[in-house]
Amino acid sequence: MYSKELRILQEVWAYQEIQKMPEIAGKTVSKLHAFLRLPNETFVLVVDRQQQSLSDCVDEHGCVPEELKERLLSSLRVLHSNGVVHGSPRFDNVTVKPGSHDICWIDLQRTTVHTKYTWRTNPGGKMFDRSTGNLREKTHDEQVAEGAEALAQDILEQAKLKAQEYLYVFRMLDADYSQLDKDCASHQRSSFSRSYNA
Repeated sequence: MYSKELRILQEVWAYQEIQKMPEIAGKTVSKLHAFLRLPNETFVLVVDRQQQSLSDCVDEHGCVPEELKERLLSSLRVLHSNGVVHGSPRFDNVTVKPGSHDICWIDLQRTTVHTKYTWRTNPGGKMFDRSTGNLREKTHDEQVAEGAEALAQDILEQAKLKAQEYLYVFRMLDADYSQLDKDCASHQRSSFSRSYNA
């Protein structure tokens, strides 16, 4: 499969996982209505889309209105509290409903959904015993410690991704949008994306 196909399938998977979350499905994240693969290998995702992107809402100075800043940060908190990290928090990936200023996130190709943490243990697994130089069965305590370490790593990685996303959005909102888009966006976005893919 090509990387473009994988990104599209990742996006479909993210939409499907989010559809299971009534707090955000169709509210904070657009709702996926259909996914089609046409004979010419073109992919089509049919999602709800508000009338305009956040980039259309910047004022003449390149700044986002305060009310939209609050709503954007609030929607980001809702995503994160449900275990969703968008992965590409750009103005063009946020839509705004005119009049109500409802915020909705789109373009989930880099989104991660982590709804529950699991123990990753290998019951009855073997380990190398340095004192004897042989393989031996892991004790129950060693299995529990291994599972706890893996669980802590999962939680820390998710917290790191959320913190990076918050930091990026705060920088994005404090900067002059036009300047950010011209000067810093390619560098920040590529380094931000790399941190998700690492």
